Amino acid sequence: MGGFIASASDEQKEGEARDPIFVTCSSQSTFVIDVRIIDQAFNQSEPVQLNFRCPSSKMYISPLLISELTAGLALVVALLWLLVRYVGLRRVMTKSLKQPIM
Repeated sequence: MGGFIASASDEQKEGEARDPIFVTCSSQSTFVIDVRIIDQAFNQSEPVQLNFRCPSSKMYISPLLISELTAGLALVVALLWLLVRYVGLRRVMTKSLKQPIM
């Protein structure tokens, strides 16, 4: 861990300081971490327990899934277009065979 804490030492003692590091979680869970804070003079604090709660994750759709769905939709559209074209050609052929030749 470890980011630069911009809070004054009084705020840090009162528990108001925040570490500006972002953490992402893949699932809902709680983490307990023992940390020591080191100031600019390299003085260490006593170990402090930090609790991190990760909420349940938002639904994530992978780019691969989106591309597969797009390719599948394009395939369905192409098959429907070919089917409509084939049925239309059969109707035209059937009508032309029924007409007498002059």
